[in-house]
Amino acid sequence: MSNWSIPHYAIAAHLFRSWELRTLSRKASVQFKVYFVLIKLTRVHSIWGIRRRFGQLARFQALCVGSLVPQGFERYARIFHPAWLVYPKLRVALSWAEMANYSGSSTHPLMQWDQISTPTMQGVAVEPPDTGVLPLAVSQPLHEILANHCKCHECWLGVWRGWGWDYRKHVPKTKSINTGSRDWDVFKAPLHMMDTPFFTGQDKTANLIWCDDPSWWLTTDIDLNTTYIGGDVQLIEAVLESVALEALPASLDDDITIHSDKLNFIDDSDGDSAPL
Repeated sequence: MSNWSIPHYAIAAHLFRSWELRTLSRKASVQFKVYFVLIKLTRVHSIWGIRRRFGQLARFQALCVGSLVPQGFERYARIFHPAWLVYPKLRVALSWAEMANYSGSSTHPLMQWDQISTPTMQGVAVEPPDTGVLPLAVSQPLHEILANHCKCHECWLGVWRGWGWDYRKHVPKTKSINTGSRDWDVFKAPLHMMDTPFFTGQDKTANLIWCDDPSWWLTTDIDLNTTYIGGDVQLIEAVLESVALEALPASLDDDITIHSDKLNFIDDSDGDSAPL
Protein backbone atom coordinates (compact mmCIF):
# COMPACT_ATOMS: atom_id res chain seq x y z
CA MET A 1 0.00 0.00 0.00
CA SER A 2 1.42 3.42 -0.86
CA ASN A 3 1.71 6.23 1.67
CA TRP A 4 -0.84 8.89 0.89
CA SER A 5 -2.03 12.03 2.65
CA ILE A 6 -3.85 15.23 1.72
CA PRO A 7 -1.56 18.29 1.44
CA HIS A 8 -2.77 21.51 3.07
CA TYR A 9 -3.06 23.34 -0.24
CA ALA A 10 -5.33 20.57 -1.54
CA ILE A 11 -7.62 20.91 1.47
CA ALA A 12 -7.76 24.67 0.92
CA ALA A 13 -8.63 24.14 -2.74
CA HIS A 14 -11.30 21.61 -1.86
CA LEU A 15 -12.72 23.95 0.79
CA PHE A 16 -13.12 26.66 -1.85
CA ARG A 17 -14.59 24.14 -4.28
CA SER A 18 -17.05 22.88 -1.65
CA TRP A 19 -18.13 26.49 -0.97
CA GLU A 20 -18.45 27.09 -4.70
CA LEU A 21 -20.56 23.97 -5.19
CA ARG A 22 -22.83 24.89 -2.28
CA THR A 23 -23.25 28.36 -3.80
CA LEU A 24 -24.04 26.84 -7.19
CA SER A 25 -26.48 24.49 -5.49
CA ARG A 26 -28.36 27.39 -3.93
CA LYS A 27 -28.44 29.17 -7.28
CA ALA A 28 -29.73 26.03 -8.94
CA SER A 29 -32.47 25.81 -6.32
CA VAL A 30 -33.62 29.35 -7.07
CA GLN A 31 -33.35 28.65 -10.76
CA PHE A 32 -35.51 25.57 -10.33
CA LYS A 33 -38.26 27.57 -8.62
CA VAL A 34 -38.24 30.63 -10.87
CA TYR A 35 -37.24 29.31 -14.28
CA PHE A 36 -38.68 25.83 -14.17
CA VAL A 37 -39.70 25.35 -17.79
CA LEU A 38 -39.79 21.61 -18.34
CA ILE A 39 -41.72 20.86 -21.51
CA LYS A 40 -43.63 17.59 -21.81
CA LEU A 41 -43.19 15.35 -24.81
CA THR A 42 -46.26 15.58 -27.06
CA ARG A 43 -45.34 16.16 -30.69
CA VAL A 44 -45.39 13.09 -32.90
CA HIS A 45 -42.28 14.06 -34.88
CA SER A 46 -40.34 14.52 -31.65
CA ILE A 47 -41.40 11.09 -30.43
CA TRP A 48 -40.33 9.43 -33.66
CA GLY A 49 -37.04 11.31 -33.66
CA ILE A 50 -36.31 10.19 -30.11
CA ARG A 51 -37.27 6.60 -30.86
CA ARG A 52 -34.88 6.66 -33.79
CA ARG A 53 -32.07 7.74 -31.46
CA PHE A 54 -33.00 5.04 -28.95
CA GLY A 55 -32.96 2.56 -31.80
CA GLN A 56 -29.24 3.22 -32.18
CA LEU A 57 -28.60 1.77 -28.72
CA ALA A 58 -27.37 -1.79 -28.42
CA ARG A 59 -29.57 -4.20 -26.47
CA PHE A 60 -29.15 -3.41 -22.78
CA GLN A 61 -28.40 -7.06 -22.09
CA ALA A 62 -25.10 -6.49 -23.91
CA LEU A 63 -23.97 -4.55 -20.79
CA CYS A 64 -21.61 -2.37 -22.80
CA VAL A 65 -21.24 1.37 -23.38
CA GLY A 66 -23.19 0.96 -26.62
CA SER A 67 -26.25 -0.06 -24.59
CA LEU A 68 -26.13 3.30 -22.78
CA VAL A 69 -24.99 5.78 -25.45
CA PRO A 70 -26.04 5.52 -29.13
CA GLN A 71 -23.57 4.53 -31.80
CA GLY A 72 -22.49 7.05 -34.42
CA PHE A 73 -20.48 9.52 -32.34
CA GLU A 74 -16.84 10.13 -33.18
CA ARG A 75 -15.60 9.53 -29.64
CA TYR A 76 -16.79 8.48 -26.19
CA ALA A 77 -15.63 9.09 -22.62
CA ARG A 78 -16.31 7.78 -19.13
CA ILE A 79 -16.67 10.43 -16.40
CA PHE A 80 -15.97 9.23 -12.86
CA HIS A 81 -18.17 10.60 -10.06
CA PRO A 82 -16.03 11.75 -7.12
CA ALA A 83 -16.06 10.02 -3.76
CA TRP A 84 -15.80 12.07 -0.57
CA LEU A 85 -13.53 12.06 2.45
CA VAL A 86 -15.83 12.83 5.38
CA TYR A 87 -14.39 14.75 8.34
CA PRO A 88 -16.38 16.13 11.30
CA LYS A 89 -16.95 19.51 9.62
CA LEU A 90 -15.62 18.95 6.15
CA ARG A 91 -16.20 16.85 3.03
CA VAL A 92 -13.28 16.68 0.61
CA ALA A 93 -13.66 15.37 -2.93
CA LEU A 94 -11.67 12.19 -3.59
CA SER A 95 -10.90 11.17 -7.16
CA TRP A 96 -10.74 7.58 -8.32
CA ALA A 97 -7.07 8.08 -9.22
CA GLU A 98 -6.32 9.22 -5.66
CA MET A 99 -8.14 6.21 -4.25
CA ALA A 100 -6.26 3.88 -6.59
CA ASN A 101 -2.97 5.49 -5.60
CA TYR A 102 -3.75 4.87 -1.92
CA SER A 103 -4.77 1.23 -2.40
CA GLY A 104 -1.99 0.48 -4.86
CA SER A 105 -4.49 -0.23 -7.66
CA SER A 106 -4.18 0.50 -11.36
CA THR A 107 -5.94 3.52 -12.88
CA HIS A 108 -7.48 2.65 -16.24
CA PRO A 109 -10.72 3.26 -18.23
CA LEU A 110 -12.46 0.08 -17.01
CA MET A 111 -11.61 0.40 -13.31
CA GLN A 112 -14.39 -0.20 -10.79
CA TRP A 113 -14.77 1.54 -7.43
CA ASP A 114 -15.27 -1.65 -5.43
CA GLN A 115 -11.95 -2.96 -6.70
CA ILE A 116 -9.80 0.15 -6.26
CA SER A 117 -11.25 1.05 -2.83
CA THR A 118 -9.94 -2.14 -1.23
CA PRO A 119 -8.31 -1.91 1.26
CA THR A 120 -10.25 0.97 2.76
CA MET A 121 -8.64 4.15 4.00
CA GLN A 122 -7.68 4.31 7.66
CA GLY A 123 -8.54 7.21 9.94
CA VAL A 124 -11.19 8.81 7.72
CA ALA A 125 -14.65 7.85 6.49
CA VAL A 126 -15.01 7.53 2.72
CA GLU A 127 -18.38 8.25 1.14
CA PRO A 128 -18.56 6.32 -2.15
CA PRO A 129 -19.36 7.99 -5.48
CA ASP A 130 -22.98 8.85 -6.21
CA THR A 131 -24.85 6.09 -8.03
CA GLY A 132 -27.72 6.66 -10.44
CA VAL A 133 -27.54 10.46 -10.23
CA LEU A 134 -25.50 13.15 -12.01
CA PRO A 135 -23.57 14.83 -9.15
CA LEU A 136 -23.29 18.60 -8.99
CA ALA A 137 -19.49 18.25 -8.98
CA VAL A 138 -19.81 16.69 -12.44
CA SER A 139 -22.81 18.49 -13.92
CA GLN A 140 -21.55 22.05 -13.35
CA PRO A 141 -18.23 21.79 -15.23
CA LEU A 142 -19.87 19.52 -17.80
CA HIS A 143 -22.62 22.07 -18.43
CA GLU A 144 -20.00 24.74 -19.09
CA ILE A 145 -18.22 22.50 -21.60
CA LEU A 146 -21.46 21.58 -23.38
CA ALA A 147 -22.68 25.19 -23.47
CA ASN A 148 -19.41 26.35 -25.01
CA HIS A 149 -19.30 23.48 -27.47
CA CYS A 150 -22.76 23.22 -28.99
CA LYS A 151 -25.14 25.75 -30.47
CA CYS A 152 -28.32 24.33 -28.97
CA HIS A 153 -29.36 25.68 -25.60
CA GLU A 154 -32.04 23.05 -24.99
CA CYS A 155 -31.74 19.38 -24.26
CA TRP A 156 -33.89 16.28 -23.82
CA LEU A 157 -34.07 14.65 -20.39
CA GLY A 158 -34.98 11.01 -19.84
CA VAL A 159 -36.05 10.04 -16.30
CA TRP A 160 -36.41 6.40 -15.32
CA ARG A 161 -40.02 5.63 -14.37
CA GLY A 162 -38.99 2.84 -12.03
CA TRP A 163 -37.94 5.07 -9.14
CA GLY A 164 -41.56 5.10 -8.00
CA TRP A 165 -41.41 8.46 -6.21
CA ASP A 166 -43.73 11.45 -6.62
CA TYR A 167 -42.62 14.09 -9.08
CA ARG A 168 -42.17 17.64 -7.83
CA LYS A 169 -45.27 19.72 -8.40
CA HIS A 170 -43.76 21.67 -11.30
CA VAL A 171 -42.95 18.56 -13.33
CA PRO A 172 -45.59 18.15 -16.06
CA LYS A 173 -47.11 14.84 -17.04
CA THR A 174 -45.39 13.60 -20.16
CA LYS A 175 -45.13 10.64 -22.50
CA SER A 176 -42.74 7.79 -21.87
CA ILE A 177 -40.59 5.77 -24.25
CA ASN A 178 -39.55 2.15 -23.77
CA THR A 179 -36.03 1.05 -24.68
CA GLY A 180 -36.75 -2.65 -24.39
CA SER A 181 -35.55 -2.91 -20.82
CA ARG A 182 -36.67 0.34 -19.18
CA ASP A 183 -39.32 3.04 -19.50
CA TRP A 184 -38.27 6.69 -19.61
CA ASP A 185 -40.36 9.80 -19.02
CA VAL A 186 -39.06 12.34 -21.52
CA PHE A 187 -38.93 16.13 -21.12
CA LYS A 188 -37.36 19.03 -22.96
CA ALA A 189 -35.66 21.79 -20.99
CA PRO A 190 -32.95 24.48 -21.10
CA LEU A 191 -29.46 23.06 -20.86
CA HIS A 192 -28.87 24.64 -17.45
CA MET A 193 -31.54 22.30 -16.02
CA MET A 194 -29.59 19.15 -16.86
CA ASP A 195 -28.97 18.52 -13.14
CA THR A 196 -32.48 19.36 -11.97
CA PRO A 197 -33.87 17.03 -9.25
CA PHE A 198 -37.21 15.62 -10.37
CA PHE A 199 -38.68 13.95 -7.30
CA THR A 200 -40.04 15.30 -4.04
CA GLY A 201 -37.51 14.85 -1.26
CA GLN A 202 -34.99 13.11 -3.57
CA ASP A 203 -31.90 14.26 -5.42
CA LYS A 204 -32.38 12.04 -8.47
CA THR A 205 -31.64 13.80 -11.74
CA ALA A 206 -32.31 12.74 -15.33
CA ASN A 207 -30.48 9.56 -16.33
CA LEU A 208 -30.42 10.35 -20.04
CA ILE A 209 -29.52 13.77 -21.44
CA TRP A 210 -29.02 14.56 -25.10
CA CYS A 211 -28.95 17.48 -27.48
CA ASP A 212 -31.59 17.92 -30.16
CA ASP A 213 -28.86 18.31 -32.84
CA PRO A 214 -27.98 15.51 -31.98
CA SER A 215 -24.33 16.41 -31.33
CA TRP A 216 -23.91 14.68 -27.98
CA TRP A 217 -25.55 12.24 -25.58
CA LEU A 218 -24.77 11.34 -21.98
CA THR A 219 -26.11 8.59 -19.73
CA THR A 220 -25.89 8.15 -15.97
CA ASP A 221 -27.31 4.66 -15.55
CA ILE A 222 -29.39 3.98 -12.44
CA ASP A 223 -26.91 1.31 -11.29
CA LEU A 224 -23.63 3.04 -12.12
CA ASN A 225 -21.40 5.57 -10.37
CA THR A 226 -19.98 6.96 -13.60
CA THR A 227 -21.42 8.85 -16.56
CA TYR A 228 -20.80 8.02 -20.21
CA ILE A 229 -20.83 10.64 -22.95
CA GLY A 230 -20.59 10.50 -26.73
CA GLY A 231 -19.81 13.41 -29.04
CA ASP A 232 -17.40 14.73 -31.63
CA VAL A 233 -13.64 14.82 -31.20
CA GLN A 234 -13.54 18.42 -29.93
CA LEU A 235 -16.19 17.83 -27.27
CA ILE A 236 -14.69 14.64 -25.89
CA GLU A 237 -11.21 16.17 -25.88
CA ALA A 238 -12.60 19.06 -23.82
CA VAL A 239 -14.12 16.59 -21.36
CA LEU A 240 -10.91 14.57 -21.10
CA GLU A 241 -8.74 17.68 -20.66
CA SER A 242 -10.98 19.38 -18.08
CA VAL A 243 -9.24 19.80 -14.71
CA ALA A 244 -12.67 19.85 -13.03
CA LEU A 245 -13.63 16.39 -14.32
CA GLU A 246 -12.03 12.98 -13.96
CA ALA A 247 -12.57 11.24 -17.29
CA LEU A 248 -10.94 8.62 -19.49
CA PRO A 249 -11.59 7.49 -23.08
CA ALA A 250 -14.28 4.86 -23.67
CA SER A 251 -15.47 2.75 -26.58
CA LEU A 252 -18.86 1.31 -27.50
CA ASP A 253 -17.89 -2.26 -26.65
CA ASP A 254 -16.42 -1.46 -23.21
CA ASP A 255 -17.87 -3.65 -20.45
CA ILE A 256 -19.88 -1.58 -17.94
CA THR A 257 -20.21 -4.25 -15.25
CA ILE A 258 -18.24 -4.57 -12.05
CA HIS A 259 -16.42 -7.50 -13.65
CA SER A 260 -14.84 -5.24 -16.28
CA ASP A 261 -11.90 -4.38 -14.03
CA LYS A 262 -9.48 -7.19 -14.89
CA LEU A 263 -6.42 -5.29 -13.68
CA ASN A 264 -7.76 -4.85 -10.14
CA PHE A 265 -9.85 -8.01 -10.04
CA ILE A 266 -10.95 -9.20 -6.59
CA ASP A 267 -12.09 -12.80 -6.25
CA ASP A 268 -15.61 -12.67 -4.76
CA SER A 269 -16.40 -16.33 -5.41
CA ASP A 270 -17.15 -16.81 -1.71
CA GLY A 271 -19.58 -13.90 -1.60
CA ASP A 272 -22.66 -12.69 -3.41
CA SER A 273 -22.15 -11.50 -6.94
CA ALA A 274 -22.44 -7.74 -7.32
CA PRO A 275 -25.13 -6.14 -9.51
CA LEU A 276 -24.02 -5.05 -12.95
